[in-house]
Amino acid sequence: MSKLAYSVDEAAEATGLSRRHLDRAIAAGDLAAKLSSPKKKDAARGGKRVILASELERYLSELVDA
Repeated sequence: MSKLAYSVDEAAEATGLSRRHLDRAIAAGDLAAKLSSPKKKDAARGGKRVILASELERYLSELVDA
């Protein structure tokens, strides 16, 4: 079974993009990330950011061709 979501580090490894690139894309709103804790109060205490596989595929497909 393929993964449904990736941590930022896993997404960087899977795509070959740097973690910094992905962090910037998330901060800019270009790549959506979710917190592993569904409750905001719990997320503030260290919820892990995850990127859905479908969102990662969408982001990659929208990158400009080199």
